[in-house]
Amino acid sequence: MKLSLALKSFAICFLATLNLQAQHSEQIKRYYKKIQGLYQDPKTNEVVLLPIDLIRFRLYYQPNPYCVNAQVKAMKQISLDVNKNRMQVQFVKSNYRCTFIFDNHYQSFVCINPDGSQQIFKRTPQLIQKPFAYFLSLFPKHSTKQYHVSSQPTYTQALPLLIAWRFISHQKFHLFDDFTAKDRKDFTEGELYRLLLSTPQAPSAGYSGHTTYYVVKRFSLHPNFYSLLVREKGYAYGGESNYDITFLFNFDKTGKVLDVLKVGGIEIGMGHFELHTSSLIKGLQITVQDKNYNGPKSSTKKPKIDITQHVILPSGKFEQK
Repeated sequence: MKLSLALKSFAICFLATLNLQAQHSEQIKRYYKKIQGLYQDPKTNEVVLLPIDLIRFRLYYQPNPYCVNAQVKAMKQISLDVNKNRMQVQFVKSNYRCTFIFDNHYQSFVCINPDGSQQIFKRTPQLIQKPFAYFLSLFPKHSTKQYHVSSQPTYTQALPLLIAWRFISHQKFHLFDDFTAKDRKDFTEGELYRLLLSTPQAPSAGYSGHTTYYVVKRFSLHPNFYSLLVREKGYAYGGESNYDITFLFNFDKTGKVLDVLKVGGIEIGMGHFELHTSSLIKGLQITVQDKNYNGPKSSTKKPKIDITQHVILPSGKFEQK
C-alpha cells in the first residue's frame, strides 16, 4: 500500500512538472513571436534579424542591409529573462557577447556591448531604402535580344539576401491569385528565413530548406517593362527537391513583378524525377525545352522531351502558344 501511494505521489509530481515545463515552453514561444522582426540602429545602419522560426531560435547580424551574404553573422541565445525582457546573445564562432533589453511594446531594444557601450535598435518593416533603379543596376545589360539559357547555370554573383527579399520575394507571391493577404505575408516572411539559412554561419536548414538568388542578365525586350534573368538555387521545404533554376522576370517601371517564367536549370525531386530545362530567348518569343530523366533512382534514363513556345505580351505577361 505504501509503495502504491509513493508511486501515485511520484506520478502526480512528474505530471505536474511536465505541465509546468510545457507552460514555460509555450510562454517562451509566445515571447519569441512578440520580438521576431527586423531591427536597425539608425546611427550605424547595423541590422539584427529575428526570423519567424520557433523550432530553433537563432538571430542574425549584418553590418548594413546591403552587405554580401558572407558577411552575415549568426548569433545564439545564451540566456533569457522573459519578465525583464532581457536576452544575452553570443556570436557564433566568437566569444563576443551582447545583452538585448527590449522595450515593453517590442518596438526596439537596447544592445549593451562588452565594453559597456549601448546602441538602440528600432523595429522596421523594411531595411532596403534604395529604389528599384538600384536593383536594376546590379544586373549587367545584354547587348542583344537573343540569349540561350543553359540547363546548368554558371553565374555566381549572389544577390545580397535583403535585396533579393525586398525586390523578388515581396513581389513574386503576389502572382498567386489564390493566396490571401495572410498567405503572402507568411510566405514572404518564411522566405527571409530560408535566405538566412543559406548564409555560411547558419545552422543546418533541415526541414525548412534554403535558397539563394544570383544575378544573371538584364534585357531590353519591350519599352513597357524590364526583363531580368535570375538564378535561384537551394532545396525545398522538407528536402523534397533540390533545384538550381533560372527564371525570367518581367518588372514594370516601379519594380512590380508582372510575370515570371522558368527558362533554365535542373530540378531533382526525391530522387524520382530529374528535370533539365533550357531555352532560347529571341525578342518576345521564347522556346523552352524540358528533359525529364525520371531521376537518378529511376531505371529509365532516356529523357522525355517537351518543347513549349511562349510569347511575351505588351503587358509583360507570358502566354503559351
